[in-house]
Amino acid sequence: MIKLNIRQALKSKGIENTHQFLNQCQIPYHTASRLLNNNVESINFKYLEKICLHLHCTIDDLFLWIPEDTKTISPNHPLQKLVQKAANQTITQK
Repeated sequence: MIKLNIRQALKSKGIENTHQFLNQCQIPYHTASRLLNNNVESINFKYLEKICLHLHCTIDDLFLWIPEDTKTISPNHPLQKLVQKAANQTITQK
């Protein structure tokens, strides 16, 4: 299952006031709350772009993948890059 990982992406950049940051990205408060709580079934691409531009990151930094059946996915499958990253991993500073 693919999930949003926006809260962790913000944390890795040292952003503590997540709602304020997303508001600076011109994302409405209600939408920001849903994004931060991973309570969405879809996300507008313009919001993804704004977050990536402000965080100086890529889309794959905002998502994680939790495999439901690891036996059917090869270890070199591209989705493996989205497997839950270690808590101490940070988005590369540029």
